[in-house]
Amino acid sequence: MAYLSSPPVSFRPSVLSPCVFGGFKVRQRSASSSGLRAVETHRGLAKSAWWRALLGAVALSVLGCGAPKAVVRDGRPPTPTSVTQDAPGGDAIDPHTAALNRQLTESVGSQRDKDNQLIVPLADWKNWRRVRFRLINHFTGFRYGKDYHALNVAFVNKTPGIEHPTSQKCMRLAEKWARPNVRRYQIRLEPMKERQVTWRGQRLDAKTVDGFVNIGFTSEHFTAAWVGYPAYPGACLIFSVVVLWRDNPELARDVVERWLVDVAPRIHPRTKEAPYRRESLAGR
Repeated sequence: MAYLSSPPVSFRPSVLSPCVFGGFKVRQRSASSSGLRAVETHRGLAKSAWWRALLGAVALSVLGCGAPKAVVRDGRPPTPTSVTQDAPGGDAIDPHTAALNRQLTESVGSQRDKDNQLIVPLADWKNWRRVRFRLINHFTGFRYGKDYHALNVAFVNKTPGIEHPTSQKCMRLAEKWARPNVRRYQIRLEPMKERQVTWRGQRLDAKTVDGFVNIGFTSEHFTAAWVGYPAYPGACLIFSVVVLWRDNPELARDVVERWLVDVAPRIHPRTKEAPYRRESLAGR
């Protein structure tokens, strides 16, 4: 399948979200839910502290910034004037399906971290909002709509004693770095799938996974992916996406697939050395 491309757009600086918590064929929502089989997390995934931290952001986004709406199965698009950063699904009867369809059809542009050190590619770039997630120590993050249809999060992690880390090493160390500071969540993950992404002429390691998380009386299924970039001397860049299902797993997986093919390869560090958040400018 091929996604429908749109004319390229130029960069526009992002703004900070008031919420502190946080191509492929366009599909219509299927008439029946295909809920994810809850599986026992195997030993390797149980050690995935870094990934559990990122999925914790999903939990808090649902709990603190808008619980999922009741499912309404309708794939009709919204009126163009109703589409905003808070509601990329606009006035569609099924705004989640409409929002994810935009992730397949809209062109890829970019936003940046608050200190202009990293250019972050985003499909339908105008309708993402930069946010901070309290749960995880990350470099920059973006959410797609107040209902958190999708998340993009970037991490920068030092590699002490390793001046030139490989993508494989970045992926391996990403889980180890966060383990001491991560809380335990009731998350079920399917076995991870290994992928590769081409970036600056290099083949980089990537992974995808389907999962399920319970938050009190609320639950969410999702598909996620992340890539390890040997972007800096002595440091790694990890770029990740989480897309919520809300009763449409195939559409969520298509969004992640486009992200791997057309979004993740476009991330662009603007500094030669590993960037850092300037806390004196926090909240800008």
